[in-house]
Amino acid sequence: MATELDFCRSLLEKFLKFYDANKAPYIEIFLEPVDEIADDAPGYYTKIKRPMDITTMATNLNNGAYIDIW
Repeated sequence: MATELDFCRSLLEKFLKFYDANKAPYIEIFLEPVDEIADDAPGYYTKIKRPMDITTMATNLNNGAYIDIW
């Protein structure tokens, strides 16, 4: 039986395949963690208390960091 986390893995995989196929520019900014200097986002980590990006989510899903989706 598939779990909610399996569903999340599947959804993330489809999302990344869509990105690879389309190179949609609006997705690219969410792929990696924000770098305050390189991304010209001073104070980002002061304002954003729980930052998240696609790569970090994928790593957390694959490493068992999430117990459930809530």
